[in-house]
Amino acid sequence: MFKRHSHNMKRLALLLFPFLLCNSSVGQLILPIEAPQDDLTVLGSSGYITNHHELQPLFDDYSDLLQIRFLPLKMNDMAAIFGPKLEEKPDDRVRPLFSPTVTAESGVAMPNSKRHVDYHSIGNIGYLEVHYQSDGESFATAVLYLRADDQFVPLRAAEDLARRETWEKARFDNLKQWLEDHMPKVIDLGAVEVSFSHPTRVDLGGGMTCELTTLDQHAPTAPFWISIHYAKVPVDPNEQARQYVNLSRSNGAVGITIDGKRYRLKPVLPTDRPIQ
Repeated sequence: MFKRHSHNMKRLALLLFPFLLCNSSVGQLILPIEAPQDDLTVLGSSGYITNHHELQPLFDDYSDLLQIRFLPLKMNDMAAIFGPKLEEKPDDRVRPLFSPTVTAESGVAMPNSKRHVDYHSIGNIGYLEVHYQSDGESFATAVLYLRADDQFVPLRAAEDLARRETWEKARFDNLKQWLEDHMPKVIDLGAVEVSFSHPTRVDLGGGMTCELTTLDQHAPTAPFWISIHYAKVPVDPNEQARQYVNLSRSNGAVGITIDGKRYRLKPVLPTDRPIQ
């Protein structure tokens, strides 16, 4: 993602575009994520991260958290996990330097839309900004913030960057641990080899099996777009449509939900069919 500015923006689009299509979107609402604590002109162009490859693993973790832990949740789940929504947007929120600079969701205006944005505290470590779909209940996208403390390093000059990265990594580790302790547990299925030519069956444990159907659906606007449809075996013949998730990068993981249980798996794509 961070090889050059144009590639940086393309990777961000690939992270967001398939999820928009999941929600039958024909338009996109793309908004900048605020960074109220920082002077971002210090960083130069949005491709500044070209020289900071150490942030790539943090970006990957951030992306996986949204895809695996948050995607299936509803508004009631948010309140149960994080407590009541905040009355106001928190002033001490900090956008991590490794996180996306924009967020995107469907830009289609639905009749009687209840789309809205809520903020929650993540313990005393950070904040969650949740964007809901038109039904007012379903997760559309989210933004994770850290919370400024007495050791926070605001970005005011280039020499602040190294200390800021150290501060962010420690707080992000704490935030991930908080989510691990308070959010629904995820069963890790590890690496799973998938195929574009035939379904793959995966043992979920406890006598349960699921079937994955992997589709390469890349297009000029989304050069990397893998859709994974899944269902419990035996597949219900009356099922109208399988659930599905999108893989946004070749080394990424996905989360699936079956019978109320959440699973994480890392698809291993076929090597005989290169993906753009």
